[in-house]
Amino acid sequence: MGLDFAKNLPIFYSEAHGGTFYVNSYDLVKKILLDTEHFSNLDGVSEPGHKFEFNVVPSQADPPDHARYRNALQVFLKPTAVKKHEALVRDIIVKSLAEILANKGGEVIKQFAMHVPLGVAAAVLGYSSDEIHRLHDAFEVMLGGSLELDKKKQMRGRDDFLAVMFDAYDRFLGKLDDEGMLAQVINYSKDGDSFTREEALGLMSALTIGSMDTTKHSITNTIYLLAMFPEAREELLQDRSLIPAAVEESLRLESVSYFNARTVIKPITIGGVDLRPGNRLVMSYAWANRDDQEFDAPARFDLHRKRNHHFGFGYGVHSCLGMHLARLELRVAIEEILDRMPRYELVAPVPDPKSFGSVIYGFEYLNIRIPD
Repeated sequence: MGLDFAKNLPIFYSEAHGGTFYVNSYDLVKKILLDTEHFSNLDGVSEPGHKFEFNVVPSQADPPDHARYRNALQVFLKPTAVKKHEALVRDIIVKSLAEILANKGGEVIKQFAMHVPLGVAAAVLGYSSDEIHRLHDAFEVMLGGSLELDKKKQMRGRDDFLAVMFDAYDRFLGKLDDEGMLAQVINYSKDGDSFTREEALGLMSALTIGSMDTTKHSITNTIYLLAMFPEAREELLQDRSLIPAAVEESLRLESVSYFNARTVIKPITIGGVDLRPGNRLVMSYAWANRDDQEFDAPARFDLHRKRNHHFGFGYGVHSCLGMHLARLELRVAIEEILDRMPRYELVAPVPDPKSFGSVIYGFEYLNIRIPD
């Protein structure tokens, strides 16, 4: 794909989804993400959207309400709080690698990558193993229905997802001594403020969805990139201090967060285009993260990149709350992969990544083998 795309066509209009503006350049995406006066999240951040009967907050909230939701979650997801989970994350990753190691290879997603965020989410949020797998399967059905424009399938996935959520809400309600994050959110009370059932379900949905699919695909995308850039993998094997840089390059170069949408709420001109209230914009994080006006040699997996302010976790007030936990999972995954299967190879045919349900970018499957 041409890397001049963002420069030559920074914003364009498409008739898709009833009419949508697509924004590709780094500078325009950053400008929109910082502007909560003209652009709103209330209509959802995907296109087409996935709507429940409540908003998934804080992602589907605008200031000042947004800060109330975000502040309630921040205490659990700040770097010092996340650091406490490192031993748990490492144990889950090591156990999740066992099948592929024993078989000298296998399918990365179903045999390894998906089990990492699901295991971490169950332990940290408080779901049972059965619940988190049912939620994952239902969400996959919902995304598949959206991608295939199959409304019945999408609604079936949504209903199954919500059924598990409702049961979990009822179980955690009033459990003030439960240390799981969901119980703490459901029973939140501070300075006389608490959440309604709909608000708590919105927060639960955000935590649940955010913890499942994105990290699964981030791990898979990183395994792909390290195989495609063997010189970078060799550098990592020689110098483990470069692993955090590998995390950031993976998040930039194969960004799982592919698109993010907004609705215009006040007239504004962006990139020479006049926008009116009600217009929908889709920001392409994938293109912005490869904009050569921001990144030198953007197609290269560069462990020594000086500037890497990518949009892998968004930007501004709506940046991903789970970014520190996701970075921890990805860093530890790279460490254990380098230790336990440093010379793995991709098995042909290697599929192309694709967009899942408009907001997630990754592989449907990815096979590897571990040479003797």
